[in-house]
Amino acid sequence: ECINVSSEALTFLSDIAESKGLRYVLCILPVLKVFKTKIERNHVEEVTSLFIGLK
Repeated sequence: ECINVSSEALTFLSDIAESKGLRYVLCILPVLKVFKTKIERNHVEEVTSLFIGLK
């Protein structure tokens, strides 16, 4: 069971990355999985490339 990462979610995560840093976002991603939210691999790569762009 996977979910699509909406543009709103990407914006939300990028906002967190800008304010709290990439490490914080990477720390909360496993927490999201605890809530049975599985993000498809290609979406994770999109998010990662997005964060790399923020650095």
